[in-house]
Amino acid sequence: MAAAGILSLNGEPDGPPLRPGSTFADTGTGLQMVVALLAAYAQRLRTGKGEFIEISMQEAVTMFIRTIGLEQWASETPALRRGNRGRAPSSIYRCKGGGPNDYLHITVVTQRMWDSFCAAIGQPELADDPRFATAEARTANSDELHALITQWTLQRTKHEAWHVLAEAGVPSAAVLDTADLWRDPQLQARNFLRTVEHPTEGTVHLLASPIRLAGTEVPITHAPLLGQHTDEVLRADLGLQDHALAELRAQGTIA
Repeated sequence: MAAAGILSLNGEPDGPPLRPGSTFADTGTGLQMVVALLAAYAQRLRTGKGEFIEISMQEAVTMFIRTIGLEQWASETPALRRGNRGRAPSSIYRCKGGGPNDYLHITVVTQRMWDSFCAAIGQPELADDPRFATAEARTANSDELHALITQWTLQRTKHEAWHVLAEAGVPSAAVLDTADLWRDPQLQARNFLRTVEHPTEGTVHLLASPIRLAGTEVPITHAPLLGQHTDEVLRADLGLQDHALAELRAQGTIA
C-alpha cells in the first residue's frame, strides 16, 4: 500500500501518512488475480490455448487510486491528504455518546442530495442560504457548515442520525466498530455472521463468504484438529491398512 501511493493519501492534511486499518492489498490483488484466471479460462475454452498470468501487487493496488492519481499525474504534483473531509458537507461528524466510534459519515455530492439533506435535518432554509447554496459556496464556508451539521448530529446517536438520513435518500453510514458489526441487523438478516462449534475452542465466530451463488452453498465447518484426517488420507492415497497405520503410529512416524 505504501509503494502504490495509498499511504500518501491517507491521514490528516497536516499530519504524517497514515496506514489504513484494512489490508485490502492482499484481498484486492487476489480478487484481480481471480478475474485474470477466469478471463484466461474463458479464452482457453474458445481457443484451446492457455495463458501465463502475472499480477503485480503494486500495480493492482495502484488501481484503487486511479481516479485520484490521473487527476494529479497530468500536473506532476502530488495529491494532498484530505483527512475525513471531502467536498463539503461530505465528512465524518461526531454524534451523541462520546465514544471513540460515535461518528456518522455523510456523502453529499449533488444538488439533489444537498436539498434532501437540508430537509432531513429540519433546516430546509440552508438549501437557499447564500453561504451554502452552491457546491463552491459550501466549500468556501466548509468550517461553518461543518459546525452547523455537528450541532445536529450531537443531538442523536450515530444510528439515529443514520436512519434519518438514509430514509431521506442521503448517502450516509454510522461508523460501525467491530462490536457493532456483529450486532448489525443487515448482516444478521443476510446470515453473514456465523458461529461454529469447535471440539476444543468452543463457539467460534466466523464470517460467511460475501460471494453468493443461488444454486451452490458450501457449508461452514470448523477447522480439522491436528492429525484428524491422517488415517483417512493415508488409506485413500497410499492404500494403507489398519495394521500398517498402527505400526507407523507405534514408531512415531504419524501421531
